[in-house]
Amino acid sequence: MRALAHADEVYLGTVSRADKLNASERFDAEAVVEHLQSQDVEAHTAPTNADLLVKLQVATLPAMNSRPRVVAFFTNGSFDGIIAQYAESARAD
Repeated sequence: MRALAHADEVYLGTVSRADKLNASERFDAEAVVEHLQSQDVEAHTAPTNADLLVKLQVATLPAMNSRPRVVAFFTNGSFDGIIAQYAESARAD
């Protein structure tokens, strides 16, 4: 969490295949968001990665109308395809 505390904004996606893990073994995005917010970091999550994509697009696009941003995705999978969808929407702006 310390690395995320240096970010201007954090958007945490859902756990992939969460049903295959015991609840005690799952990453708790809500808890991380709450902790980051208590440290004055703007942090967000959503029930689905599609919902998270919408939040991210609204907050960061169109790039011409907001401050310059670097958007980085950290994942070990497809992130339900939202990386490609975000890149496509960023190119369209």
